[in-house]
Amino acid sequence: PRPEALHEALLEAQRFLLDAAIFQRFRQGVLSTAALGTWTLRRVGLSEVSFMVVLDADEVVELTLGLQKKVQAEASTSLWSWLAECCLLQLRERHVAPKTASTDLVEEATPSPAELDPAAAFQLWLQPRLQGA
Repeated sequence: PRPEALHEALLEAQRFLLDAAIFQRFRQGVLSTAALGTWTLRRVGLSEVSFMVVLDADEVVELTLGLQKKVQAEASTSLWSWLAECCLLQLRERHVAPKTASTDLVEEATPSPAELDPAAAFQLWLQPRLQGA
């Protein structure tokens, strides 16, 4: 049991370090992005970034993205916890394998700002999901 517990603790530390690197990259993207569209930056801390997101004329959501030290043991079935898990997976995926311009074009395509900026790419991915929620 002890080697298994040690292995699990090391895996948890590895996940946290990966998530910390992803969050710092996202945070730097937010700080360097001039325009956030319908998102208003409320605060930027060392471990969280908070936005006000306008979904439509009469609906505004406060969205806080933060670095979480430990994954919660109980899985919640709420829509918001599901969306939070999707956000984490999306940020991890973009960090590990960032999208690039298509290579099957004859001309070399210029990557869009969303492909260059992780914060803009995440915003483009999340906005329709928030509106659907």
